[in-house]
Amino acid sequence: ETLFILQRAPLFGTRAGGVFQVIDLPAAGGGWLQNVITFPPEGAFIVDSSLAPAAAGAAGGGQRLDFQFTGAKLNLAGGRALRVPPFPFLAFCHPPRPRVPTCLGCVCCVPRSHTVGCLPTFGPLLLSRRRFDNVYMDDTLRVSCDSRGDTLISLRAGPPRRFT
Repeated sequence: ETLFILQRAPLFGTRAGGVFQVIDLPAAGGGWLQNVITFPPEGAFIVDSSLAPAAAGAAGGGQRLDFQFTGAKLNLAGGRALRVPPFPFLAFCHPPRPRVPTCLGCVCCVPRSHTVGCLPTFGPLLLSRRRFDNVYMDDTLRVSCDSRGDTLISLRAGPPRRFT
C-alpha cells in the first residue's frame, strides 16, 4: 500500500517525502501505531492503530505486537484534512499469499483464507486485529514480519512522535 501511494503521488500534484512507522508502547499500556507518508511541504497520509503486546503465551517469543486500525486521514494543503473512518467489515484487496521466505521464518506469516471487501484507493485498510513480529538487529535497525506476510526493514529516526 505504501509503494502504491508513493508511486502515484505525482497524480495528485505532489511528491512523496518521508515514510514513517511510529510505535509507542508505554509500560502503562495505551500503545499506538502510526504509518505515515509525508507529502511536502504540508501534506501527509496518516493511518492510526491501537497497539498492545500479544497475549501471554502467544507465539512470537515476546516480540509480537497486536494492532487494530482506528482511523486514517489525508492532510491536505491549507490545513484541510480528509478523514477515513474505520470500516470493520473490510479486509484486504489482494488474494492470500503463501508464506514469504524472506520473512526470517516468523510464525505470523500465514495465508489469509478469503477476501471480504476492500477500499481500492487506499488498499488494505484491514479492520480486524492484526499482528507483527519484530527482530531488533541493534538499537537502530528493526525487521518486522506482519500477519499478511509483508517484511519491513526500519531504521530508528528518534523517539516516537505522534503525527497529527
